[in-house]
Amino acid sequence: FSLCACTAEKEFVLGEFCRNVSFTMDEVPVKGELNFKNKDNITFTIIEPENLKDITFTESQINKDDITISYSKLKDNSPVYILLSVVRNLSESGIYLPMNDEFTFTGETDSAEYKVIFDCEKEEIKRIETEKFIYNFE
Repeated sequence: FSLCACTAEKEFVLGEFCRNVSFTMDEVPVKGELNFKNKDNITFTIIEPENLKDITFTESQINKDDITISYSKLKDNSPVYILLSVVRNLSESGIYLPMNDEFTFTGETDSAEYKVIFDCEKEEIKRIETEKFIYNFE
């Protein structure tokens, strides 16, 4: 008679992905493409609203066409910076998901406390919630 170490959880490792993410900022709906290559290469490119289309954010810069602007002194209140810093934090966290249903993971970055709701069967992020913003992954 022997016992085998079985678990109803699996380790979640944030791998390279590209997903559309939407949130509301000052009653304005924003939609963009979140591109995660690794913890040091995360970008968010705005799709909507049209007047902000194609602006790309990193954790420290905004890029549009050939113009790059550093926003390091303003970033803590930026909804995009909060999103990017939460994703970076997730890439460095040890997360174990149950085999099915949803799972909520809580954490904190230098600018926000957050909850991440995972779809366990698909092993992907459904939503990130902070005090000020809700980011819906599509």
